[in-house]
Order: sequence, then structure tokens, then C-alpha cells
Amino acid sequence: MVKCDSCGANVDLAKDSNMGHCATCNNIVEVNEQQPAPQEEQSKAAVGSQGATEKAKK
Repeated sequence: MVKCDSCGANVDLAKDSNMGHCATCNNIVEVNEQQPAPQEEQSKAAVGSQGATEKAKK
């Protein structure tokens, strides 16, 4: 799911387009499919850091 850059709400995507609309703050969002969403990057980083922490404890 794509999130709004301004408020973080879900964005309604236009069919067959890389544009979306946030109904919460009336923002138009351009979606780049090649770049992972920021939340996905954060969750991957969190998983990686948890693994490093577990190794450090042992």
C-alpha cells in the first residue's frame, strides 16, 4: 500500500498510472515502483539490527 508523503494516510492509486490521490490531505502523489516504500526499508533495517543484537548477546 502506498502512503501519502505529507500525512501518511493511504493513497488511492489511479488505474494504469503512477499517480495517486490522498483523500485525507488532498495531496497528489507520484509513485515510483522501482523504489521501495520507506516503511519497507525501515522494517528491513529493524530486522537486520535485531539479528546483530542477538549475535552480540551470545
